[in-house]
Amino acid sequence: MQVLKTEVRSKILQEAEQVFYDKGYANASMREIATRAGVTVGNIYRYYKNKDALFSAIVDDTYMKLMDIVDMEILDHYGFSEEGYGVLKQTIITKVMEILQKNRLVTMILLEGSNGTRYENFKEAYIDLIEKQYMPPVLNKVMEKGIDIDTALFSKIIARGCFEAMVEVTRTFSTPSDLEKHLNWAMDFYLYSIIDRFKQADKQADNQKEAR
Repeated sequence: MQVLKTEVRSKILQEAEQVFYDKGYANASMREIATRAGVTVGNIYRYYKNKDALFSAIVDDTYMKLMDIVDMEILDHYGFSEEGYGVLKQTIITKVMEILQKNRLVTMILLEGSNGTRYENFKEAYIDLIEKQYMPPVLNKVMEKGIDIDTALFSKIIARGCFEAMVEVTRTFSTPSDLEKHLNWAMDFYLYSIIDRFKQADKQADNQKEAR
């Protein structure tokens, strides 16, 4: 019986990651992965029983780490004051950067190349979790200021917008300094001083009514 070799497994994973990134799961072939890794297709199946198992071996750890971020209870702990927002943002950015510096391609595979796998709903599930985990305490603060908004609607708008902005940043930038800077800007754009922004919009709406 042949011994499975760590270096062969590592090469398979390395080349499979690039193929999944370039083509997505649905269009990736085990034959191309084998060719790029310098092994036979049959040899890959000695390490991974099928393409799905190979894909999972590449993305599962990153998937779990990303899910852990949205499951944090830091917002409940600090509240959505200016200080609380600063702690929240720094905690999220730090954890996201830890993931992206090691697994930026894997993150993009999950976001854009996972159709046909059990991870294919990752993006929508993540947005839904942001909406349910982070938006209620944020928009409740807005309501406490006497601003009557459709919280269900704006929960969806803000959660999706913030997530899509961070995805676009991840897609566009690869150097750590650019990633961190633009992730900070993206979060600030959607969340910083959100109560003041709603108050300003509410005041403008009142002024327009009076002008009619």
